[in-house]
Amino acid sequence: MDAKAAEHGLAIFAEHTADARNCPGAHPNVDRLLAIAAGGTPLSIEVIAVSR
Repeated sequence: MDAKAAEHGLAIFAEHTADARNCPGAHPNVDRLLAIAAGGTPLSIEVIAVSR
């Protein structure tokens, strides 16, 4: 997940973004998006198929 994807995530979770900025730790996933959007290390995401 790069900065562009993090910005998109912040837009989706906009109702939590302001609270996350004011209360770090209250929304850890939004905190991670904020860090990536600000130039932090992007996340590597691996999709694992579930066999049924």
